Amino acid sequence: MHLDWTTEDPCPDAVLIGAAGSGQRDDILGVGPQAESVVTAFTERLEETTPTSISAGFTALDYRAPGIIEGALQGFQGDGMFDSIIEGRDSLISLVATIDRRCPDTILYLIGFSQGASVVHTAVVDMPGESQNSIGGVVVLADPYRDADDPYAEHFTTEPDPEQSGTPTPHTRDGSLTGLPLPAWVDGSFYSACALRDTVCNFALRDLLATDRVHTEETYNGLGPQMGVLLADDLLGER
Repeated sequence: MHLDWTTEDPCPDAVLIGAAGSGQRDDILGVGPQAESVVTAFTERLEETTPTSISAGFTALDYRAPGIIEGALQGFQGDGMFDSIIEGRDSLISLVATIDRRCPDTILYLIGFSQGASVVHTAVVDMPGESQNSIGGVVVLADPYRDADDPYAEHFTTEPDPEQSGTPTPHTRDGSLTGLPLPAWVDGSFYSACALRDTVCNFALRDLLATDRVHTEETYNGLGPQMGVLLADDLLGER
């Protein structure tokens, strides 16, 4: 796995594009530990199955991804988190088009956590038809735009920590930014991972105090590897 792939490098069989969560642009791989766990599992799956026959690269989407407090403060100046999501969406759509033109046989996989999941989700919704065929799979972790009833998303969850206080919330709620329906072209290839009491992706007022403990590396490191294997198995099936 080429972990610092750019559009100037030779075209691999697959490219993973990661969108960082809030404040994670300077974190692991430029995306943070949650998305990194997907990339690591993807790499390990390929190495254990086909050590040399499939080439893959990873690149972190270049967008601001401000932290929660920073993004909120910037919002008062007309340059906040929602602006970052819009910019990230447009950058991702543009990057997909660029890779598709230069590397038409390369399969792309999109990964995003939290704010990055919003970027990926909205980019998928607005992805032009000429770019859709290049997308092999999509993983969103803690997606604020999660639609609990979306027929085109495959949902994954994990049980909450039993030591956490509060009443478990049914895992049937939309994300904190309300559900955003997906287009039919992602049917069977869009994987949404959401911890049961993470109100970012499963919004409930009574769980707000628990979110800072649920919305963590430890929770999504249990789900991330599962998602990475799903993407790798898709690629193995295509090659």
